Amino acid sequence: MQVHIEHLEKCLDLWAEALAEKEFFGGKKPNAADLAIYGILHSIEEMPAFVFVESNPKVTQWYEALTCLISSAESKAA
Repeated sequence: MQVHIEHLEKCLDLWAEALAEKEFFGGKKPNAADLAIYGILHSIEEMPAFVFVESNPKVTQWYEALTCLISSAESKAA
């Protein structure tokens, strides 16, 4: 189990590094990579493993920004 946790943490760190100082991987607007990673993380949001996402400040900031953007788009479409 520890190997899986370490792998998840490494993947989250790599995503944080890829984001660097950008709000989204696509820059000011999310691109397909943002949406793909968001979908993966969103699928585990209610699972205990999501605590590792929340423990990575850069990924959490990105995730929350994209969640707000998606929620805003959904409310406009309704």
